[in-house]
Amino acid sequence: MPPSPQPSAATPAGAASPSITSPERPLPLFALMAAVLVVFATANAPVPIYPIWQHAMGFAPGTIGVIFVFYNLGVLIALLCCGRLSDLYGPRLVLLPALVLAVAAALLFAFAPNVAVLCVARFLIGLASGGCVSAGTAAILLAGRRRGIGHISLYATLSVVLGFGLGPLTAGVLASFAPAPSRLVFFLLACLLATLLLILTRSLPPLRQPSQSVRIWQLPRLPADNRPILLTAIVIFAGPFALSALFISLAPSMIAELLHNGSPIVAGAAAFLVFASGGAGGVFARKLTVWRSAWLSLALALSSLALVLLSELSVSLPLFALAAAAAGIAQSVGQYTGVQLVNRHTPEEILGSVNATFFLGGYGTAGLAVLSMGFASNAFGLFAGSLVFSAVCLVMFMAAIFGVATTRLMPAVQR
Repeated sequence: MPPSPQPSAATPAGAASPSITSPERPLPLFALMAAVLVVFATANAPVPIYPIWQHAMGFAPGTIGVIFVFYNLGVLIALLCCGRLSDLYGPRLVLLPALVLAVAAALLFAFAPNVAVLCVARFLIGLASGGCVSAGTAAILLAGRRRGIGHISLYATLSVVLGFGLGPLTAGVLASFAPAPSRLVFFLLACLLATLLLILTRSLPPLRQPSQSVRIWQLPRLPADNRPILLTAIVIFAGPFALSALFISLAPSMIAELLHNGSPIVAGAAAFLVFASGGAGGVFARKLTVWRSAWLSLALALSSLALVLLSELSVSLPLFALAAAAAGIAQSVGQYTGVQLVNRHTPEEILGSVNATFFLGGYGTAGLAVLSMGFASNAFGLFAGSLVFSAVCLVMFMAAIFGVATTRLMPAVQR
């Protein structure tokens, strides 16, 4: 039985102290990792299906950016409360409803007749993803701490990254070779999600009761003592994450219109390449110091951005693939670096809230970048949209470079 963690002296004044000292059922590490992976696979499965929906429903390429932002909106709303709910009551209260929402989203994707239903489905899977990325990854980190597992930050990162990659690859293959190209993958994902819902219903610890009444909905906060290092963690993650979002939103339209290849397999493979290379990059990053991995992430992100523009100018699919691989490594290394900093510098009783704030920064900036590109693409074309996207990303990269260059490594909080 893992030892019960002791409350940290870093608990914010006036905050409720959840009952973390009482014995409770161990967190099911592998079931948690599987749940996070499959939810993110469901979130990204639409990537190679967008051209099919676009042809059937008759919407413009930039509309995909709007549909994508509904996902980010759902994530942001979930992040504002799910981390705190998980801290106060335990992950059961967040993860089980998240899986229910993910099942509903998968079924809506399968039967969507128009853009409005796609937006609703993206919003629901965004809520589910926000719950999993805050409460789910925090629960993975906590389960790893209690088991004494080294590099648990890598486990949490890979659960997200592999889900991001396997969803579009599977959807692209099924869309090309299986019947019901826009439906089958979502039926299969709905079945997997329902199975994981049953497993976690039986294996997650029961709800905790906070010691006093608390406000659940609140703006994101970071512990004052560690605020500079945690803000740096956010900006390290935000820019590369926004770049990777390009490959799961407007990339299929870019490949079809600018690179003249409309195959669902190619669109799905491009998204898979982002996150497959990201998985390999995350494994490599654990051998680096946290600041070296931060610099590596930013250097690769800048290189990827340049390669995207070069691939468009030269109409080169290989250059675009190289850009996807570089973006994937940059995103995964940046996320691993940020999660590592959060894990080192956050007391256990507010880990869910701080983890939610960390991802809030990433999803907020990714949504801004993709939405800007979507509007610019509808008005001026995809190439002009990619220039606007590049400008937004460059601002985030400069903020990250400044943060890394000016922030010193702080001692870890007492946990």
